Amino acid sequence: QEVLDIEATQIDPPPPLGANVDTSFILGLGKVKDEVKILLDVDKVLSAAELSELEQSLQG
Repeated sequence: QEVLDIEATQIDPPPPLGANVDTSFILGLGKVKDEVKILLDVDKVLSAAELSELEQSLQG
């Protein structure tokens, strides 16, 4: 759980993972020191149906 400022020059586009792998939620790969961070589009990580299902399961 951290928030980082990553310069645009340190962000690469997501790599192709194959035709059957959905990568639409990956914004890119950020290079921070000696690590690579996967940058996610939080609006695309879960679909509306998945969010609804998660909310229902949390409510019991």
